[in-house]
Amino acid sequence: MSEGKIRAVAIAVIRRPKDDAILACYGDDPSDGRRFYRPLGGGIEFGETSDTAVYRELLEETGAEVKPLRLITVTENIFTHRGRRGHEIVFIWECQLLDEALFEIEEIVINENGALEVAHWVHPDRLAADGIHLYPAELPHLLRVIRK
Repeated sequence: MSEGKIRAVAIAVIRRPKDDAILACYGDDPSDGRRFYRPLGGGIEFGETSDTAVYRELLEETGAEVKPLRLITVTENIFTHRGRRGHEIVFIWECQLLDEALFEIEEIVINENGALEVAHWVHPDRLAADGIHLYPAELPHLLRVIRK
């Protein structure tokens, strides 16, 4: 992320039907010891809509197709990560995973711009109890509201 630039991103909230866990990738910040998860997704390219971006990003990262169902919200995320300030406009999409076999895999290897990482099915309430953040910061509240 370039400091001084605002980045538009689209992320996918994918719920596992059997337990309402969501698919997210782990991260940490060695500069302050913070641990966190964030749903999969990424940057919106010039001329691309946010729903197209979330579809493309998930296909690139996991090889799996998703169907964007509805835009949950758009939020602004101003943060510091690894000592650098970031600023994002985040389109949060509720998505359906088309390959249901992936619901049975606890750790899904993803390709994040050539680097292999692992996504997990996580429970937002358990993360909070363990002191692990879920970003963007508004997401845990939004998940409780839309679950009802």
